[in-house]
Amino acid sequence: MFPFWNSLRFRLVLLVILGIMPSLFLILFNGMEQRRAAIDHAQETAFQLAKELSKEYEVLVQITRNTLTSLAQDPALHEQDRANSSRSFETRLRDRLLPFMSTLGLRTYRVM
Repeated sequence: MFPFWNSLRFRLVLLVILGIMPSLFLILFNGMEQRRAAIDHAQETAFQLAKELSKEYEVLVQITRNTLTSLAQDPALHEQDRANSSRSFETRLRDRLLPFMSTLGLRTYRVM
């Protein structure tokens, strides 16, 4: 009996395996590169989205601050006149088109 590595079948199988290995390594390497590129793209997209949301939130905070500041300086609100206060709220909120401020109201504060 002769060793199995001297057989023609073993040598052909070894030749096929050695021929396939470079392509398998290339496929694995390309798959890892595509995965890394997809992760980088997802991170960049998430950062851009967070940046845009942050800017929109800052604008929202600034609009809210300006609206509340102007309402605090309104003499009709200081007099606590319901009719004038209601008209003042309605006018300011309608003119500024602020749908996120749909439930703005006036509350009196009394020190006892």
